[in-house]
Amino acid sequence: MDRLIHVTSAALPHLTIAAAQSDRGVADLVAISSTAGRVARPGSAFYSLAEFGINAFSESLQQDMLGKRVRVGSSSPELLTPRSPSTCLEELVRAVRRSRNCGRRT
Repeated sequence: MDRLIHVTSAALPHLTIAAAQSDRGVADLVAISSTAGRVARPGSAFYSLAEFGINAFSESLQQDMLGKRVRVGSSSPELLTPRSPSTCLEELVRAVRRSRNCGRRT
């Protein structure tokens, strides 16, 4: 959880600037959680604690950033499988590129 907080703290000033300079006028921050952050299951108390915390952090930060044109959200994939960091980064870049077209008129 502290990594999420440190990375977010470091990224927010850059995202605020990017939102102000962007043609879109917004920047996006997405935290990755899991379904354990939405539904608690037996035997996963500590894992659920961390995942619920990610979602609560994102929801609270979303409210804090309302006037700063930084949209904050969290994504909870149904099943997380171990992958290499480069594979995860490639998937994240593809998802961000797809989301940039969301809501645009073509």
